[in-house]
Amino acid sequence: MVENKMKLLTIGELLLRMSTTNGFRFSQTNDFRVQIGGAEANVCITISAWS
Repeated sequence: MVENKMKLLTIGELLLRMSTTNGFRFSQTNDFRVQIGGAEANVCITISAWS
């Protein structure tokens, strides 16, 4: 079986949302939750899940 692999290039910015755990302020903790976002990243993640 021959696999056809598609290459995809997106240009844009990746957005990171950082939040603290348990409602602490940034200066009060070293633990952060990071969530990735942005339209370009969402497109790439979705397309990679299709293959």
